[in-house]
Amino acid sequence: MQEGGPSLNNDASYAIAAIVISILVIYYFIKWNRVSNFQNSVFLVLVSTNAITAVLIVIRWICFLPAVNAPIWVASTLTLGCFITHSLILPLLLFYTLSNIRIWREISLWFRIVVLTPISVLMVVVLMNPYTNFMFSYASDGTYCRERGIAVPYFVAGYYVCMIIYILIRYHKSYSFNKRITLLFVIVVNVLAVVAQLLSPEFPIEICVIAISTLIVYFIIQNPYEQLDQEAGVLSRVAFLEKMKHNLLSEKRFDLIEIVLSDYNEVERKSDIHMSLAAIEKIAEYLKNISAGDAVYRVDKAVFCIEIFKPVEEDVAKLLAEIKNRFCEPWTHEDSEILFTAKQCHLRMPQEIKDVDLLMGILKNFTEQAYDIKVMEATDFDLAAVERSKKITNALAKAIEKNNFEMRYTPIYSIKQQKIIGCEASVRFYDDELGYVYDEEIFHFVEKSGHMLQLGEMLFERTCEFVSKNNLEQRGIEFVGVYLLPAMCLQFGLMEKLLDIVERYRINPKILYIQISEYTVSKATKLFRENISVLEAAGMKFCLEGYGSGFTNIASIYEMPFSVLKLNKGVVQSALKNSRAKITMECTLSLAHDLNMMIMVEGIADSEFFSMISKLPCDYAKGNYFLEQIDDKDFLRFIDETEIENKAKDKGGKEA
Repeated sequence: MQEGGPSLNNDASYAIAAIVISILVIYYFIKWNRVSNFQNSVFLVLVSTNAITAVLIVIRWICFLPAVNAPIWVASTLTLGCFITHSLILPLLLFYTLSNIRIWREISLWFRIVVLTPISVLMVVVLMNPYTNFMFSYASDGTYCRERGIAVPYFVAGYYVCMIIYILIRYHKSYSFNKRITLLFVIVVNVLAVVAQLLSPEFPIEICVIAISTLIVYFIIQNPYEQLDQEAGVLSRVAFLEKMKHNLLSEKRFDLIEIVLSDYNEVERKSDIHMSLAAIEKIAEYLKNISAGDAVYRVDKAVFCIEIFKPVEEDVAKLLAEIKNRFCEPWTHEDSEILFTAKQCHLRMPQEIKDVDLLMGILKNFTEQAYDIKVMEATDFDLAAVERSKKITNALAKAIEKNNFEMRYTPIYSIKQQKIIGCEASVRFYDDELGYVYDEEIFHFVEKSGHMLQLGEMLFERTCEFVSKNNLEQRGIEFVGVYLLPAMCLQFGLMEKLLDIVERYRINPKILYIQISEYTVSKATKLFRENISVLEAAGMKFCLEGYGSGFTNIASIYEMPFSVLKLNKGVVQSALKNSRAKITMECTLSLAHDLNMMIMVEGIADSEFFSMISKLPCDYAKGNYFLEQIDDKDFLRFIDETEIENKAKDKGGKEA
């Protein structure tokens, strides 16, 4: 008989090898898989389909052994089965590639049509083959023959290969590097196997190569070890995210309990590392025992979650109470004890939370914020604020990727000179859903992302470019403020890079004053002070942002080279309303002046507020009264117009 494609072969060794590999993959997948989701389901179907193809090939080989000599219709039926199952492999690989970023419910109707139409047409062609012999046929002597339609499955296979490559390129940022490289490798290897088998049908290696590919995918992408937290022995954050997305998109009813060890970092610092790990293991074991049948996850080093599959309100309440009572007692290991402070959050899914991003936002908010309530419910959160924070985080990542930021400048007014003598640089970006997002929110969220250094360096360089391009010193601008993000203050070598930017744009370093938040100063380290001294030595000035917000006091900044002290507007407003607060502020202002610091007040909204500020020993003012956060053209126009007005006033005064 002639051999070819998934046809009859004299040697079934490749098919037998594929069966053995597939059985091993299926066995360990079922044994170690802890999460049921679309991706895992597709992977299991993919491996099983390839195994069925291999089994059909082996059965067909056995049927045509001389001792068996089965009828021709048996060979035709088995070959038809091989074509059916084998043709499904690449569409399933496409589904698997998609499943890493989408589930079936998320795929649009048009894309489903694009994906399903070719395989549907191919299945019709294959199933009609017994009546048409369009793809293959068997002669009366048992000889297998390829017909003109054999090219159809190869064209369909090529279509799906192109689709997979398109998805990997189009959504490349949604895949990790390992996933992207692994899937591309699998595609290339299988294409080479198809070509090899097409050219040399006597070596049917394709089915075996597919089995080996699923083994590679299992270890690199499926990776059962990623689903387990190795320290605690419970499910990991990776497994948690996969399961939550699957549950919410499938609209499964379940409850979620988040348990946060509030003082974990402090306890870890004070305790022996082995004791801390032992305590975590005991906590994990305890949670698994009291929630038998439910899933326990370690979402972060100090955060556990319990997924309750069939929640009963009374049982959940008892569970919450039991966990609360247990954390009132220490966790013992040998002769040592550790007492953790724990807080709990109880969420009912999906009636309270329907989106995985909102869920993760709530869990993060509950973890980071200090709440007096021991057990919080979804109604205790400002869901609109949490949802906005997630949207800003996502929109910020896109804005940084596309460098879609607008520079803004706020004029600074000198109370003594009675004119605009400086400005502060800020930034904003536009999002179709959120509208404009300004620097206050941007800096808050970028500090929690991995883009802080990138954004901070961009803001600094654009400010230097603005100063250089428009000759601000010649326009009477004495200083330009630019915000230095906290992580920048601790980045080795970054200060020298900033100085290189200043030199490249050929501006006087003395015109720049670096804004540093009070919170950053409160966390200052030796490295922080060393980095700051590099910029100070170059001649740059420094401004302490938001003094009076409670993170530090004036005694803690003696060693810092601040030239400007910017008062938190709440401090000034309190002083204007309360006589004692006014005395305290005046003493602070006096001490700041004794330390050779200039005082700036922000939030000047109207003439009445400005009139009050003018009577205080303050040097600079900023706010909507003078204009706030305008673009570069409006700022230049504003200072030019005010300069003309000032000259007119001076001329009028001299004439008088």
